Amino acid sequence: MIKGMNILYICEYAAPYPGSFVPALSALIHEVGKNNTVYCLFPEKANNMPWLSLLGIGKDHIFYADFSVKKLAQKCQWLCKMLGREHTIVHTHFVGDFRLAAVRVSFPKVICHYHMMVPYGTTLMKKLKRLVRIPIYWN
Repeated sequence: MIKGMNILYICEYAAPYPGSFVPALSALIHEVGKNNTVYCLFPEKANNMPWLSLLGIGKDHIFYADFSVKKLAQKCQWLCKMLGREHTIVHTHFVGDFRLAAVRVSFPKVICHYHMMVPYGTTLMKKLKRLVRIPIYWN
């Protein structure tokens, strides 16, 4: 079990309902939070969603950002300075491709949990995009 770390959940999730994701994330936060300090980063659209209270962490540990690549990278740099690069483990949900690269620039310890992956096509452009994605998902 990991102890004494900052755990940052970066979730591109802003649905008006909790679905099955929020209760699962809440259970994970509860367990991980026993020995670590937990933070979350959601899209700005998630601010004031009723399900945020289900997460079990204080409002001062929940942050919001524009999830465009540039803005997400800026927010991650800010969080990295605040939490510490070596003392933070990031666990992403629904964050893929270049947004994941924006996270990896700031944090070396990233667990990528990509839900509902769509199969890649067979066109030349899609094959080239896949080659670009491979190093982003490595690690």
